[in-house]
Amino acid sequence: MSRNLQLRQNIINQIIEDIATELLSSPLPSQTELAKLYSVSRTTIRNVLQYLIQIDIIKWEGNQFNVTRLPDDEDKIFHIAQKKNHPLQLKYLEIYFQNAIQQKLIKPGDIFSELQLAKDANVDIYTVREYLMPFARFNLLTNVSRGKWKLTEFSPHYGDKLFELREILECHALRCFMKLPTDDPR
Repeated sequence: MSRNLQLRQNIINQIIEDIATELLSSPLPSQTELAKLYSVSRTTIRNVLQYLIQIDIIKWEGNQFNVTRLPDDEDKIFHIAQKKNHPLQLKYLEIYFQNAIQQKLIKPGDIFSELQLAKDANVDIYTVREYLMPFARFNLLTNVSRGKWKLTEFSPHYGDKLFELREILECHALRCFMKLPTDDPR
């Protein structure tokens, strides 16, 4: 299976998941915006949208793509061929990437390339892209240009907001725990 087909299937699954969780809603962003969002070419996005039309998840109406139904896991493509030792490569990359950040080889604000990261971690470039894309969803990494990534800098304001959110979640969990009946084993 070619790399382009694997990439297309991966993006199909990501967009299906994003529509299902309502991260993407009707009408969908333009093809250019989707290409930037998922760090792929517009050709790949056109192929993905064509597939979503075929399985009746979206429909072209007017000048936009509208969601016709929320997809489920059965709509995803599960026959993506995994490269030999792929889980092992992901583990190697994860360990290398975490160490590179801890040892300040990659610092907040630094721009690095997928190719260099693949060479340094001794994994293939497809594994690097697959590993980095989820971080981009949470704005921990930014795709600067094709194959180039930037590690997000955290400001004190962002740290305060993150601490505030964690405090809210922990207080809520503690309140729920305190409301448990006295005979509950927890």
